[in-house]
Amino acid sequence: MTGFRNARTRGALLALAALVANPCVGKVKVQTNDKIDLSRFKTFQWYPPRVLTKAGIVENDQVVAPLIKSAVNRELTRRGLTEVESGADIQISSWALSESIPNIDALIYPGGVALPAGSMIDPAEAPIASVGRYNKEGTIVVNLIDAASKQSAWAALSTSSYSDVNKLQGTIDKAVGNMFKKYPVKPR
Repeated sequence: MTGFRNARTRGALLALAALVANPCVGKVKVQTNDKIDLSRFKTFQWYPPRVLTKAGIVENDQVVAPLIKSAVNRELTRRGLTEVESGADIQISSWALSESIPNIDALIYPGGVALPAGSMIDPAEAPIASVGRYNKEGTIVVNLIDAASKQSAWAALSTSSYSDVNKLQGTIDKAVGNMFKKYPVKPR
């Protein structure tokens, strides 16, 4: 099992590296293995989805993992695939991570003057305060692995902003939907 898990992790990292290196318009990046016919797949099975948290990598996170599985299952089912417990044509590996990105909106100078961040006007005195916020950004990676060859058949990465943890389902559904718009097999 250790060798299999290492191969799966290595495959996911290679797919992720290929996605990052492959320029693509928008916040969705896709890598397709042209040597694998995606239309021949009829069944799929899941590896435990992995979520990177502050505490480390969590498999089958109780909040995010079911949302990712539901969204991906819906897209694959629309394309005629069926989920099975074992012996599937494709195996699904997925990752999710989020980060807070600082954003400075304005700098406040002595005398109460507020200038937009990046403004070309530079008062002689240093700012006394800044106004900003943290923007939340999440990334989902879905890797479909050909069970026969153990090669990545199709992988997608979607990054999007979100503001409310209670609205994650809609954010994840939209991100996965955008990924599968670039899947070579169209819905039936």
